[in-house]
Amino acid sequence: MKQRAIKKVDDAIRSGQLWRAKEILSGNIATEPFDPTLYHCYGDLLLKMGDDIEAGKYLFLSGVREKQYEQAISLFVRKYTKKNHPNLFYTFPAPARLGGLQSYPEATAKDLQDLGFSSTWEKKRPEARPPTRGSKIKAYLGLGLIGFLLLCLLVGIITGIVKVISIIGAIMRP
Repeated sequence: MKQRAIKKVDDAIRSGQLWRAKEILSGNIATEPFDPTLYHCYGDLLLKMGDDIEAGKYLFLSGVREKQYEQAISLFVRKYTKKNHPNLFYTFPAPARLGGLQSYPEATAKDLQDLGFSSTWEKKRPEARPPTRGSKIKAYLGLGLIGFLLLCLLVGIITGIVKVISIIGAIMRP
């Protein structure tokens, strides 16, 4: 599958259809298991298209560290490590959210370790807390208040219409 996809990508690039090459690679990355070669091709293509930060993500994950990729990788890492490193991990495509450093290419594993990742970590985000009874009550009270205000508005509009009709009726009588 990978070789066929890369051939299609090369053909699309040669014919000047970068958008088509991007389509092919992004589809493969989303549906195939983590493959550093595809990530390298995709990152290189994104760099050619001028999407440096996104290119940096895929080049970072590919483990390829070449001079022409340094700036893009650096931009990506700086953007997503400002507060804490889990933000970086959650930008990875689902197939690249591997369970530990040993599953990544050597350069990627070293960079992740330098950023503070341990050798293994939880792959899933912590689940959102279920709503509490108090939050449900607040939601119902809010909806009730909105309903009451809409009812008051409707009564006001009807009262206004009735009053306008009675004034017009009084003016029209001789």
